[in-house]
Amino acid sequence: WVERSDTHGKQNKFIVHPERVPANHHDIFAGTPSACIASWECIRTTTFSNKTNSMPPQIILTTERLILRQITEADAPSIFALNSDPRVLQFLHEPALGDEADARRIIKEIILPQYSLYNLGRWAMIGKEDGQFMGWCGLKYLADEDEVDLGYRLMPQFWGKGLAQEAARHTLEFGFEQRNLSSVTGRAHIDNVASWSILEKIGMQFKRIEEEAGETIKIYQASRADS
Repeated sequence: WVERSDTHGKQNKFIVHPERVPANHHDIFAGTPSACIASWECIRTTTFSNKTNSMPPQIILTTERLILRQITEADAPSIFALNSDPRVLQFLHEPALGDEADARRIIKEIILPQYSLYNLGRWAMIGKEDGQFMGWCGLKYLADEDEVDLGYRLMPQFWGKGLAQEAARHTLEFGFEQRNLSSVTGRAHIDNVASWSILEKIGMQFKRIEEEAGETIKIYQASRADS
């Protein structure tokens, strides 16, 4: 449904054929003309901006307001902005990223292997209306614990709008229905009330308290049998 035109080695141009859009992506292009254009723009700009002519990043799922898609190296500036904001990192026991090179390393060494090894991962949260990168949400396999972790992280300007809860709810359903997971775990700092409240609102059950890197963490879990 996306065709590359022959530009004789000059600037890449792409043609969208709406009639060829896969059935499971029709809702991405539904709604007002501006929303349709924004949805296509968020895919186009993150897909074809590099020189490798790679395939589009895979769209994992869509929600009422969001597109969740695979993260690519082209997202390094956004990941750097997210993971260097002290407000975002307040309750996370990890250092701030130093520059975009650090972000590319995180993408290549941590995020992308989850896609290829486990068919899971953290996915970019993109606004349907405007194509903005808002943060990420997704499922990550933790080998040491042999668990699948539900996580989310948003830029501060998108807090308080219910977006993390919306993404987390659909992601949890996706894990059970599309990835056949038997259980999913969620973690949140005991003082991060907003974060663990989301886990409770989407139906996850509090299990225990753990100490991780000197921080007190609340552990939640949901199982497919209870979904």
